[in-house]
Amino acid sequence: MARFGRTKMLAVVTGTVVVPKVQQPTRGFVDVQVELPPMCSALRFRPGRVSSEAAYLASWIQGLVASAALPVDVDALCIKPGSLVWSLLISICCVEFDGNGEDCAFFASYAALRDTRLPEIQPPDSHEKLATASPMRDKTVHAVDHQVAYPVTFACFDGGETLIDPTCFESDHSCSSLTILIDGKGQSRGVYKPGGAALSESTLKDCEALAVAKRKQLEHSMEIASREGPVT
Repeated sequence: MARFGRTKMLAVVTGTVVVPKVQQPTRGFVDVQVELPPMCSALRFRPGRVSSEAAYLASWIQGLVASAALPVDVDALCIKPGSLVWSLLISICCVEFDGNGEDCAFFASYAALRDTRLPEIQPPDSHEKLATASPMRDKTVHAVDHQVAYPVTFACFDGGETLIDPTCFESDHSCSSLTILIDGKGQSRGVYKPGGAALSESTLKDCEALAVAKRKQLEHSMEIASREGPVT
């Protein structure tokens, strides 16, 4: 589970053996699914079809995987080139929602990927069934820590004020939101700003400095969680 303020999300990774694309015979797949049920925020979400916010968060995580901000070696998901590969599905369910879904969904996904173990498959001959090797030979599929770019989200207000890790109330009353990706070297890997008012250069620099400091805090939290056991 990942928690930012009152926002809590759970993520799990499931693997399915599928046939790869003809053009990419050694590449596996990574898909993302996000659920924001009414129980996580009855005033914000309604039962029925997938909300626009859930679709946005799924697209957000999918984009981070594709851009290697949340790197997954899809070639390592190959079982037999041209015949069999793993298809991973990152399923994220929100338990409680109070803003900053981007950061919370990211860390829930990251934690789930770090704990993912895939059995080593013995490719079948002709029409024989798939066979699994010893569980002791399971492969670990996770992102390398120094390559992961941590997101840090801000709510920006008129006058240049910014708030880190905003709640729903703060986000709803802000003039724009901003998410900065910081890698293990303290460098910015990207800036995401979905519309809203323009921000000054000084505001962007201040946010980047805060994001670098926040990354160090998040790294420390992840280290503690890793020492305590499997990250969930």
